[in-house]
Amino acid sequence: MQRLFTRLVEEVLLTFRKPWRVIKLFDRKMFSLWIASFRRGVEPASGNTPPSFPPKNVADTSNWRQWGTSFQVRSFSAYEEYVAIQKSKLDKVVYRQKATWLQDYDVSYHAALYQRLSQCDLSWHGRNVLCLAARIGTEVRSFLDLGCFAIGIDLNPGLDNKYVVVGDFHALQFPDCCVDVVFTNSLDHVLDIQKVLGEVHRVLKPAGLLFIEAVRGTSEGVEPGRYETFFWSSIDDLTQLVTQNSFSLIARNGFDFPWPGELIQFQKASS
Repeated sequence: MQRLFTRLVEEVLLTFRKPWRVIKLFDRKMFSLWIASFRRGVEPASGNTPPSFPPKNVADTSNWRQWGTSFQVRSFSAYEEYVAIQKSKLDKVVYRQKATWLQDYDVSYHAALYQRLSQCDLSWHGRNVLCLAARIGTEVRSFLDLGCFAIGIDLNPGLDNKYVVVGDFHALQFPDCCVDVVFTNSLDHVLDIQKVLGEVHRVLKPAGLLFIEAVRGTSEGVEPGRYETFFWSSIDDLTQLVTQNSFSLIARNGFDFPWPGELIQFQKASS
C-alpha cells in the first residue's frame, strides 16, 4: 500500500510540473504504457517481474585484466573474436528464450524507460536520438513514444528490425555534430571505452546530451556476466571517467529495473 501511495504522489507531482502529460491519457498507446509502468512500480520484486536482461549478477572471471584502479577489461585474441561473441548474444540469449519471456521484458523495459525519461526536465519532442547497442530496439521505441526521431545501432540487430541498423559504437557511421541525444545502457559491452566516448562526443551536436544507464559495479554488489567486456568498481568511478572525456555531469537518478543502477545525464563539453 505504501508503494502504491508513493507512486500516486509521484505521478500527481510530475503532472503538476508537466500538465501536458494529462493529454497522453487520451492516447490509447500512451495510456497502456503508463499503466504498465505504474504496475511495474507497485508490484513486489518477487512477483511476475520478468528476469533481468542480460543477467548481470552471474560472475564470469575468465580473461579479465585490470585497467587502472577501478576498471576491468576482458581480453580477446583479436577484435574479430570480441565482435563474434557480441553478435552471438542475440541468438543465444533472446531467440532461445520463450517468446512470452521476451515479450514481457520488452513491454516492461519499454514502459520503465519511457517513465524515467519522462521525468527528466527536458522537452523531448523533435529531438533526434541515437541509441547505441540497441539490440531489438526497445529503447528506440521509448524515445519514439516521447516524440523523438530515434534510431539504434547494434552489431547484430536481428532480422527485420525496423528500429535498429547494423553499426559498431567504436566506429559510428554518422557524421560529426549530427545528433541531439545519444543513449546507451551497454557501456559494459564496450572493448575500448575511450574510443566509444570519443565517437559519442564526435557525433553529438554542440551541447548535445549523453544518457547512460549504468549497472552498479563490483564494489556495489554486482559482478560482470558472460557477455560483459568492460566493468567498473562503482557508478561513481564510471561517472568520473565519462567527465574526464569531455562531458559534464548534469543529473543522476537511481532505478532497480531491469537491474540496479542509475540513469546518468551528461552534456557534451567543448572540444
